Amino acid sequence: MAKHALEETVLLLRCGLIQMKKALIVTTVSGFVPQFEMNNVRILQKLGYTVHYASNFKTPVYGEDNRRLDGSGIVRHQVDFVRSPFRIRENLRAYGQLKRVIEQGDYDVIHCHTPMGGALARLAAHRSGVRAKVIYTAHGFHFYQGAPIWNWLIYYPVERWLARYTDLLITINREDYRRAKEFRLNPGGRAVHVPGVGVPYPAERRMDGNKGKEAGHIYTFVSVGELSRRKNHQAGIRAAAYLKQFVPGVKFRYLIYGKGPKKAMLSDMIRTYGLEDCVWLAGYEPDPEILYGNADCILFPSLQEGLPMALMEAMTWGLPVIASAIRGNDELVVPEKGGYLVEKQDVRGYALKMKNLIDRPDLGRQMGAWNEALVSAYSQTKVMKKMESYYRWIQRSQ
Repeated sequence: MAKHALEETVLLLRCGLIQMKKALIVTTVSGFVPQFEMNNVRILQKLGYTVHYASNFKTPVYGEDNRRLDGSGIVRHQVDFVRSPFRIRENLRAYGQLKRVIEQGDYDVIHCHTPMGGALARLAAHRSGVRAKVIYTAHGFHFYQGAPIWNWLIYYPVERWLARYTDLLITINREDYRRAKEFRLNPGGRAVHVPGVGVPYPAERRMDGNKGKEAGHIYTFVSVGELSRRKNHQAGIRAAAYLKQFVPGVKFRYLIYGKGPKKAMLSDMIRTYGLEDCVWLAGYEPDPEILYGNADCILFPSLQEGLPMALMEAMTWGLPVIASAIRGNDELVVPEKGGYLVEKQDVRGYALKMKNLIDRPDLGRQMGAWNEALVSAYSQTKVMKKMESYYRWIQRSQ
């Protein structure tokens, strides 16, 4: 939030011209807000809200700890969330903890994210009978075209039912928006489309390194995302192994940034395929200049996405894309213009596209320039304007 906006809010409060309101943000894991939602926090604070945050601070994700929240003005509430909906006892405990936070907080707005955080928050708000307006941002429904039938049997009826306890349902891709419009929301509620959480554009610390590499530069692929099954980094490793085996003499580097439960398995794969000289697990890295500044292409083989932030960030840095042909990715990547879409488990397909870009670096730079222009539609500035308008709409409806 700009300094003058803070000063203006403080002055209005001191003069008694506005009353401080309270907003509660709910997510399952505590790293979610500092990673993706700080712009929304600043908007709420600008509009006169004290922001509270309920999450599981014992299991930070997107970083090693919760220090990024220090000095933000956010009031924290520990809730022992778990990610799995099938851990019934733990979810009941988390529900009880969150219900107490909501009942004691006298909140004006509850904005919930992530599947379990969104489900438990809406249930708790409804059962508590509070006056708060409830917002849910769906960062990618678990039911989508091509999703397993199990996802449709479990998650679709739950989301459709919970919509009746929702005043504003925010979707971040067009497929989800079409489905959300069919849901029956709280009377007066609405479903809207906001294109992600907003990406810095152009990248403030952008280097020109990816426009013209130094002599001897080795073509560098990067993947960015949690080391989990959903991010499908194993497909990227297998593609690297395919390249090394079937294209003798090819030179490349492949850096996988992130941390998560599949680290040991991915490390074993790298050793098994003999890729220690060209593939590395580089750990969690928050600095986009390190992630993308010296890269030539982003490899993004994810199995499921809403509208991936890492992919948009890479596009602002002028990188071409090799990505899985899934919802979310297909909204960002124009095939043959900005990169390639490959069937999510087609290892040979990933490898051939990687080889094509290694052989034709000028083509990669052309694709990167296309992406840089395209992703401006997803800029932080544009997304923040949309979010402020929706927060103001919620304010007026209270």
